[in-house]
Amino acid sequence: LELNQADVRLGKLAVCAERSLSEEESAWMLRVAQSIAFALRNTFLFQKALFEANQDPLTGLKNRRVFDTEIAREQARFVRYNIKSSLVVMDLNGLKSINDTWGHDVGDRAIRLFSNGLRQVLRDTDQAFRFGGDEFCAILPATNLYGAKKMTERMTSWLDSHELKLPSGELINVHTSFGTAEAEKNSDEKEWFRRADQSLYHNKHKFKQTAA
Repeated sequence: LELNQADVRLGKLAVCAERSLSEEESAWMLRVAQSIAFALRNTFLFQKALFEANQDPLTGLKNRRVFDTEIAREQARFVRYNIKSSLVVMDLNGLKSINDTWGHDVGDRAIRLFSNGLRQVLRDTDQAFRFGGDEFCAILPATNLYGAKKMTERMTSWLDSHELKLPSGELINVHTSFGTAEAEKNSDEKEWFRRADQSLYHNKHKFKQTAA
């Protein structure tokens, strides 16, 4: 029996019997198949909605909603097991200028380029998030501040070797500033983020001074 719902084919239901089914039994099996198809369809739709609620649509990275949950979980894990974890906050330098000069389509491609690089340089145990706009975060479990800084070096190196192509054919590099901070016991996840964000602010200020 075909398991169809809203013109979507979900699978088949195999029925084994030692004899031919009566019309009444066949009708009953059809109703069973329809009920199964309806339940499967609802399950798929729920999973799709849950996935989309946790994902940034432009980059495919986890969104801020998930970040808020995961950083609290990582802070609690550190307090309990005393295993160092680090947070990296990242900001794309000059994204507004890219949007204003070449349009938001190019700006979106810059964001996707950066996101792809982030996936490449992080470990399987790390988590990447698009925090919002031009800001990204990465939670690095079992990583001290030195390890976090090495991750930022890998990301910088990746961006240096992967250029963004403009509509004119010109190639430009996407640059970013980083802020890093380790989890601390006598603190919470909000303070942890504040320290990383403060580190980002100082490094972004240095970048602007260098660019000037």
